[in-house]
Amino acid sequence: MIRKLASLFLKAITAVAVVGFGIIPPLLHIGVSLVGNQLLTKEVKLGAVYFNPFTLNLTLVALDIEDTAQLSSISIDAQWQDLAQFIFPPSSQQRTFALNSIQIDEPATKLIFNKKGIANVAALLAPTAQKPQATPDEPGKSVHFLVRETTLRKGKFQFTDHQYTHKTSPFNLTLDHIDLVGQNIGWPESSTDITINTHLNDSTRLTSQLHLQLAEDPINTIASGAITLKKLNLPDFQPIISKYANAELKSGNLNVEAQVNWQHTDGVEIESNASIDKLRIDSTINQEPVVRWLHLQVNGLAYRESDNRLTVQQIALSDPEAVIAIDENLQVNLAALAKETSSTAQQPTAPGYSPESSPEKDNARDFSLAIKTFSIANGAMDFSDRSFEPGFATPIVNLNGKVSGFDSKSQTPATIDIAGRVDRYAPVTIQGAINPSSPLDQTNLSMSFKNLELTTLTPYSGRFAGYSIQKGRMHLDLNYGIRNHQLSATNEMLLDKLILGSKVDSDESVDLPIRLAIALLKDRNGQIDIKLPVSGDLDNPEFKLGPIIRTALFNLITNLISAPFDLLASLVGGSAEEMQFINFAPGEFSLQQYQQIESLDKLAKALQERPELQLEVTGKTANQSDWPLVAEKLLNEQLYKSWINTLENQQQPIPESTSLSMINPEVHLQLLTQVATKMNDSGRATIALENNNIASITEQLIQQWPYNEAAMRELAIDRAKEIKDYLMNEGGLAPERIYLLDVQHLAKGTEEQIATELQLDAG
Repeated sequence: MIRKLASLFLKAITAVAVVGFGIIPPLLHIGVSLVGNQLLTKEVKLGAVYFNPFTLNLTLVALDIEDTAQLSSISIDAQWQDLAQFIFPPSSQQRTFALNSIQIDEPATKLIFNKKGIANVAALLAPTAQKPQATPDEPGKSVHFLVRETTLRKGKFQFTDHQYTHKTSPFNLTLDHIDLVGQNIGWPESSTDITINTHLNDSTRLTSQLHLQLAEDPINTIASGAITLKKLNLPDFQPIISKYANAELKSGNLNVEAQVNWQHTDGVEIESNASIDKLRIDSTINQEPVVRWLHLQVNGLAYRESDNRLTVQQIALSDPEAVIAIDENLQVNLAALAKETSSTAQQPTAPGYSPESSPEKDNARDFSLAIKTFSIANGAMDFSDRSFEPGFATPIVNLNGKVSGFDSKSQTPATIDIAGRVDRYAPVTIQGAINPSSPLDQTNLSMSFKNLELTTLTPYSGRFAGYSIQKGRMHLDLNYGIRNHQLSATNEMLLDKLILGSKVDSDESVDLPIRLAIALLKDRNGQIDIKLPVSGDLDNPEFKLGPIIRTALFNLITNLISAPFDLLASLVGGSAEEMQFINFAPGEFSLQQYQQIESLDKLAKALQERPELQLEVTGKTANQSDWPLVAEKLLNEQLYKSWINTLENQQQPIPESTSLSMINPEVHLQLLTQVATKMNDSGRATIALENNNIASITEQLIQQWPYNEAAMRELAIDRAKEIKDYLMNEGGLAPERIYLLDVQHLAKGTEEQIATELQLDAG
């Protein structure tokens, strides 16, 4: 009996060995090849098949699917105990197909998307006449799948994309030396741990540890993973960037450490730290750098899908440099980086569908962003404007500072505190607070620029003002406040020691006497202090800040030049009209009235405050008011000379102090009669001499006295000289600051006063 049992056992063992070692491998080899070639469009090649019926180990060697996937070997280990439990399940009626291990050596696969976005694997399966109908599992007969240990060694994955990349350079991504170890990979329930180590494009190290807790009810499924990415070479993604931007990633490494968790109720949660080192982006339009930095560190990044909120504890940017340039066509280089792309066709939607009323939109939370601290260290920016000749360029360096408390959901303003230098010498500070959730409701921003060298602005001054700048510095303080969409701003500009240079021909320059405006504004310390308040409704589409500021500055200069004495009067509290027009009594040129003296004193004081102003004096006379008195003066001078001649002819002594009042009335009448007779005889006058007295003849002589241009001109000059002498002697003004212009004669004038006009000019 024992011999029979032993013989049967040996025969069974022999049969199992023959079938397992000799029959099953070639059948599996043929079956894999036949079934693979029927199901797939690519040729399937299999090197060898080994099967151990005693250990239930199946090994496939050198499996190759043409141009798609290949592997060195795959080894599958099963246990007789697991196989028995699957065939003869326990009373629970749950079938579990368990494998002890799967080991895959040197697998390699390629995933390629063509220009239409179709993957190469999409055409891998051969078309079938009819899809097989799935049969539902019987109640209580569900099948579970489990692999206790899965190992993948020296794997390789190649990804190529032609759709979202530049037409001449597809995007290539290679995962090489993939090592994967998985514990308890199963379905639909399992507690799985997977560890992956690989190299990305040879230079990048990628490691990850994943945990997956599967449950038959998806609500109870959870997943988590820790991912570390070191030195990802960003220029490898250049083919994608070239499709959408005129930019080239010259250098840059990305490092990421992230923890990812997911569950059905709360969605994805991410916590991460990341950094980008030695980034440099150049423009492919002119091959010039646009942006670069030494180090960007992001700490404490956290995203919660349930809140749709991203929070960042700290962003630190070290040694950033940016280049902002305006070209000949007024195109900013940063805007020119983006390429125009054709709009995607709209997808058809169901009748009555509206994105505004979709369930997803109703249930979705608005995205929010919070950054606790954003800091910048040793930043720099180069600005250039080449839209005109000769162009303009200036660097901003040593940018340091931070923005704190940025939260798009909070009503608490974020604070800004940044400092730097323009052209290495001029300090710049930017401070303020802004409400990220509603900046038009609450914003306060102050910007201060000190000691800006005005000579660097010569290209702009020549373009818009028509003059170069020889010397000068500027201090600029800008304060902008916004409350409830209403802007209230002040622009304070202090120009120190500004000196204009040569005239510049420009079609865009304003037609204004700029030198006079500067002389009016510049005080005794060589400073020009300008304050321009600006306000407006930001909801008004016609409100534009830049044009409003330019208009305000233009109006300031225009009003200043049109009424320059208003400015002088405001400096000393006088009357602009009294400073500009000095009134003289008819026929007089001396300054005797208090009003004249007071006006000239205030004018002198104001001119001391504006040392670059020159004063121009235009002496004036009026025929109606001045000439009768000038004629009387000329008549009296002639009478006086005639009297002196008479005294000399009579050899009588000449008084030391003489005046017409000392002349004997008879002599006076005789002298008048002689003058009138000569004028009558010459035909220049018609004076009645019969029964006339001194007053009557004098009045007739004055009325008919021949007009004397030289005498009137002399009166006008005397008036102008009187003003100049007073301003020099009493007002302390230098004589070279006062010019006497050619005199003017008025046809008419008031009998009370004649106004001598003063004008201002630049020195």
